[in-house]
Amino acid sequence: AGALGCELLKNMALMGVGAGARGSVTVTDMDAIEVSNLSRQFLFRRQHVGQLKSSTAAAAAKVINHSIKIRHMSHKVHPETEHIFDDRFWDRLDGVVNALDNIPARLYVDSKCISYRKPLLESGTLGAQANCQVIIPMLTESYGTQRDPEEQSIPMCTMHYYPNTIDHTIHWARDLFSGLFSKPGEEANKFVRDPAGFFKSLEKEENVSVCLQAVENVCSLMIVERPGSIEDCVYWARRQFEDRFSNDIKQLLHIHPLDKLGDDGKLFWSGSKKPPKPLQFDTADPGHMEFVLWATVLFASVYQLPVPDLAQVRDAAIPILQKFQPEPFKPRDVFIPASEGDTKKEAPPPGEVEMKESPRSDEQLQQLAQREAEIQGFLAQKGESACALSEIEFEKDDPSNGHIDFITAASNLRARNYGIPEADKMHTKRISGRIIPAMITTTALITGFVCLQLYKLAMKKSMQSFRNVYVNLAVPCVIQSEPQKPPQVYYLPASTEGSAAASSSTTSIASDPLVGQSFTLWDRLDLNVGRDISLTQFLGAFKNKYHMSIVMMSHGAVLIYHPTLALPSAAYDMPLTIMLSRLFGIELGPTRKYVDFTVNCDSLTGQQIPQVPPVRYKFKGAKTAAAPAPAGGSG
Repeated sequence: AGALGCELLKNMALMGVGAGARGSVTVTDMDAIEVSNLSRQFLFRRQHVGQLKSSTAAAAAKVINHSIKIRHMSHKVHPETEHIFDDRFWDRLDGVVNALDNIPARLYVDSKCISYRKPLLESGTLGAQANCQVIIPMLTESYGTQRDPEEQSIPMCTMHYYPNTIDHTIHWARDLFSGLFSKPGEEANKFVRDPAGFFKSLEKEENVSVCLQAVENVCSLMIVERPGSIEDCVYWARRQFEDRFSNDIKQLLHIHPLDKLGDDGKLFWSGSKKPPKPLQFDTADPGHMEFVLWATVLFASVYQLPVPDLAQVRDAAIPILQKFQPEPFKPRDVFIPASEGDTKKEAPPPGEVEMKESPRSDEQLQQLAQREAEIQGFLAQKGESACALSEIEFEKDDPSNGHIDFITAASNLRARNYGIPEADKMHTKRISGRIIPAMITTTALITGFVCLQLYKLAMKKSMQSFRNVYVNLAVPCVIQSEPQKPPQVYYLPASTEGSAAASSSTTSIASDPLVGQSFTLWDRLDLNVGRDISLTQFLGAFKNKYHMSIVMMSHGAVLIYHPTLALPSAAYDMPLTIMLSRLFGIELGPTRKYVDFTVNCDSLTGQQIPQVPPVRYKFKGAKTAAAPAPAGGSG
C-alpha cells in the first residue's frame, strides 16, 4: 500500500472491485506510514503517521466505496510466510495486482502466480518512467522471462582509491558503515550463538591461515576491541579518523607519489584521478567532530553500551580529542592497483592476511588452540547475552539513529581528501538509500493503464486486446505493445545430430512419444491418485502416466531421490509426505494439499530429457480426472 498501492486501491474502490456479492480485495504491507509518504500516497494524512499502511489504506478505500469488501494484512509475501499465504489463499484468488518496489519480491510473486496459474498485472515506476506488464496463464510470458540488465555499479578501484564524484564517496561511506557497524556483529554472533558449530566448521578447513584469521577476527571483536566506556569509544572513533582520512591517503601517496608518471608518460594523478591530500584532525572543524561523535555513538551501540545524548558525548569527547596523539605514520609495502584490471599482486591488501596454503604446523596449531581457549573462556565468564553484539542494519528513514549523519560526515571528509564538492544529508540519503524520487503523476498514469487491463481481465477479453505499456513523461513518450507468448521448450528435439551414438539410435528416438512435444513455463505435470502414496508408487505412477523415468527429484534445494542417494529401505514404502517430514524435515502444514517437485528424467527409450516441467503431487483431496500425457503445443 505504497505509492502504487494507494492509487490502485483508490481506482479499485471507484471501479467497484471487491464490491460484488462474492468479491473481495486483500492488501498486505508490513510497513508503517512515514511523513515522507504523505507527498505521494494520497490515502494517508498527517494523523496516520506511524500506523500500518495496509489497514489505513483499506479504511480509506471503504470511505470511497462503502460496499467494497477489503481485507488488510501486515505480512510480506515471502517464502517465510508460506504458512500464511498457503495453497488455500492462492487457490481462492482470481488474480494478482502487484505494487512492489523491488525485483526479488516481484520474482517471487511471479513464481507463485505461475505455480497457481493466476493472472498477474505487474507495474513499476522510476522517476518519470513507468511500465505495466500483463501476465495471463498459458498465454503470455511471465515477469521473470525477460530480466532487466543489472544496475551498473561503481568500479571497486574507483570507489576505494580514485573517487572523482560525491556519489563515489557516498558509496564508499555506506560501505564503511557496513564494515564498522553491521558485519562485526554478524561475525561475532555466529560464534556466540553456536561455538561448537563455529569450531567444527574450522576443522574442515585445511588451510590453517584461514582458521587463524577467523579466530583472530572473533577474538578481536569480542575481547581486544570491546570498549568498557563511552570514553573508549571516543578513542576508537578518533583512531578511525586517523586511519581513514590521513594514514590511508598517506599510504596511497607512498605507493603512487604526486610526481609519478603513468605508462603513457603523463602524470599519474591527472584526468579523472584527483590527487588526494591527508586531513589533520581539528576539534574546531564541525565536519571532523561530526564524524567522531557519530562513530562513537554507533560503536557504543554495537557493544550495547549506554549512549548519552550527543551533547554529552561531545562534552566527554573534547578533552580526550585535544590530548590525543596519533601514532606516527609508517608506510607499508602493499599493492594498490593503478586502475581497475591492474591485477599485479606484490603483497596482500592493507589489513588482510595473505591466505597461503600451509600445513598445520605444531606452532600454528598451538596458536590456534590458545586463541580458541581465550574466546571460549571469555564466553564462559561473561555469558552469551553479555558477549553478543548488536547487528546494526542501515535504516535511512530514522533521523534519530545517526546512520545518515555518519555516512554524510564520512562521505564529506572523503570528498575533502580528493577536492570534491561536499553534499548535504538529503543528497546523501538519496544516494546511500537508493531512493528514486517518486512522481505522483507517473504513478497515477501507470495505475490507470493497469486498471484498464483489469477491466479486460474481468470481461475475459482475448489476448489481442491486452497491452503492455511503457511511459516516460520526461520525453514525453507512451509505447504500447501486445504481450509476448511464452517460449516453447521441447522435451526431445525432432532430430538428433552430431554423434555416432545419436546416429545409431535414430530409430528408437523417432519412435519416442515425446519427440517434438513441447511445453511452456505455465505447464506442470500433475500427479494425483486420490491419496498419499509411497516413493516407489510415485515413481511408478509418474512413469506410467507421462512416459518418463525420474532419475533425480528435489524439493527446493533438498535432494529427495537419486539412485545414488542412500535412503533407508523403509523410506521407499512409507507415504511420501511422511518421508519428507521424517528424513528431510519438510513439514507440510494442515492446509497444504499438494507439493511441487523439480525432476530430471529420461525417456522410455533411454534419452536424457534436457528440461521437464515441475511436478505437482496432490496428496490430499479426491482424485480428479486424469490429465493427459504431454502433448504438442503449450497445453
